[in-house]
Amino acid sequence: MALEFGPNLNKPIQERIIAQFNAITKEAADTINQVCYQARDEGHHFIYSKLGEIAAKSTTISSLELETQFNQFILAKYLWINAENLGHLYSQGCYYAWKDGYVDVIKE
Repeated sequence: MALEFGPNLNKPIQERIIAQFNAITKEAADTINQVCYQARDEGHHFIYSKLGEIAAKSTTISSLELETQFNQFILAKYLWINAENLGHLYSQGCYYAWKDGYVDVIKE
């Protein structure tokens, strides 16, 4: 939910979590919201930082190597992220980096 585009982009996810999982308390939903956005922001930051480091060295990185490093970084901190959401987080981070001109350092 924290990765959604469209009308829910960057909106708190507590109400949607409670609607989907009615046994979750408001306090638990607040914690989930905070942790999910923290994971999202750290994932995006990792991609920007890594690509910035690579660009500063005037070198490149393969998309496979970037994704491997990203996955290792995120999963070391957030073991609960499933493969689907991990892939979405990586793709979204790369999308934003691409929009900001960072993907020139990624080679296929």
